[in-house]
Amino acid sequence: MKKLARRAQLFHGMHVTMDPQWQSELNKAGISDNDDWLSLTGELVASGGATKCYRLQLDNGETVYFKRYVYRRRHLQFWMLPSKPLLEVSGYQTLKNIGLPAPEVIAYGEKRQYGDLRAAFIITREIPDTQNLEDYARNVWVYLPAAQRKQIFQHIAPQVIDMAKTIHKNHFYHYDLKWRNILIQGAPENSKIVFIDCPRSRVSYLRPLRGQEMDLSGLARIAMYYFRRSEQLRLLVQYSGSREQAKKLFRRIQRRLQSRYPKDPRPEEIDYKLI
Repeated sequence: MKKLARRAQLFHGMHVTMDPQWQSELNKAGISDNDDWLSLTGELVASGGATKCYRLQLDNGETVYFKRYVYRRRHLQFWMLPSKPLLEVSGYQTLKNIGLPAPEVIAYGEKRQYGDLRAAFIITREIPDTQNLEDYARNVWVYLPAAQRKQIFQHIAPQVIDMAKTIHKNHFYHYDLKWRNILIQGAPENSKIVFIDCPRSRVSYLRPLRGQEMDLSGLARIAMYYFRRSEQLRLLVQYSGSREQAKKLFRRIQRRLQSRYPKDPRPEEIDYKLI
């Protein structure tokens, strides 16, 4: 799909952009430049507030994710400003420019009334053979033998940290880098990592430490329960390049988490030793 400017796409009316190769199939599914997409549904995979995400099976056999935001009341925070789905489109474009994997965006749309955002959507192509890291850790990883857990940890964790380090070096911040927004593709012991779901992301040259802390705190919310403190520090050394900086980052992250302490995500019915 063509690159979209990070701004409101129109003042009044409806704007829909599609990858030309997907237009025919999306039209059949009910995505077009009219109001049909406002009521389109499918297999609901996530819902919260103004947001619903559906899994759609197209006639050509491809699977896509259709995430829609609908606002029943005026939201001045979006008046002539980019919508959350557009920020996500921009985020994926930036990830690809950096050289990292990202979901393929095949359509975007928004509806405005005199600058006020009423609805918006993003459609991404399904990445095959993936699962999010939070579900994998809770439903699979914790039940594995200790040696296998350690092997998988040593494969996945450095990848995640290297990717976080890469995006931050390029002044890009995800701002919602939680385990559920990290996909592992393929067998966990030989997998690739993909960052997804970034409607708050942006490129910023101001206050880089805040962006770093936000992203690393997102990772730490679950890591603090699965990994020992020494293992967390080792990963922060990999990120920062020195043990002294890693300790400073660790303390800042802990202070941030204490304001909204995360719940233990591990299954209650098992008792296992950490790696």
